[in-house]
Amino acid sequence: MPRIILEAYSETGFDVSNVIEKVDESEAAPSGSIHMTSSIMVFPNSCFLWNVDSVDQVTIESLTPPAILYRPKLQYLFLGSDVPLDQNLVLEIKTELREKAGIVFEQVDVASAMGTFNILNAEDRQVATALVLEQKPDR
Repeated sequence: MPRIILEAYSETGFDVSNVIEKVDESEAAPSGSIHMTSSIMVFPNSCFLWNVDSVDQVTIESLTPPAILYRPKLQYLFLGSDVPLDQNLVLEIKTELREKAGIVFEQVDVASAMGTFNILNAEDRQVATALVLEQKPDR
């Protein structure tokens, strides 16, 4: 199964490769690429829409179940957000994930989360990232 590659992001969403397979080679769209217009949770071989519209909606409950239940067991989980998460919540999430599942958690900006995910995923590490797409009121 191909590994997910996070290609780019903008205020409208994230460009993700290897999410879908091109069925017909005559199709105009590049193989496996899709523009996801929501926050997403990304694992080595899969990508899912994540029901979070802003960093204020990030909670332990929104992050830990997917991270703990994913198999094979994750080593790293990065939260990508250009708006900083409350540091007390970051500490709480770090402690919860480390104690319950031995997962290293870090909150970084979106570009850093995407780049770090791509590198570690290419190295065959068990990594995931949760990327927050801040929803503008007029969208």
